[in-house]
Amino acid sequence: MRLEKYSDKYYDMIVEWQERRGEKFVDNVDIPKHGLVVDDIACGFLFCTDSAVGLIDYFISNPEATPIARAKALDKILENLIIWAKELGMSRIIATVKIPGTKKLALKHKFIDCGEYSFLTRGL
Repeated sequence: MRLEKYSDKYYDMIVEWQERRGEKFVDNVDIPKHGLVVDDIACGFLFCTDSAVGLIDYFISNPEATPIARAKALDKILENLIIWAKELGMSRIIATVKIPGTKKLALKHKFIDCGEYSFLTRGL
């Protein structure tokens, strides 16, 4: 599996994945510059904050890839986003998850389940 840093060339592919899932992806300007993509399988992103805390989110996979390929790709992405966060000097990362499999993956990587919260957003 080939791991690459996200660039704008992947945006249309990710939008297509989300559309196939009946969801809308965010505008390109809302994507953090720290993102990773595995082949034509999955992606994930690290949001940097003005503190030592980062946010890992936007885990998206190609619905046409096999479940095993998606799981392996997302595992590789999360592992490398954690390394990247450490390299950037972060002391903690948090993750938002909606899909039970993504939660299971985060727990595998030693995230702590802090309970259920509502995730709210607002345009400006």
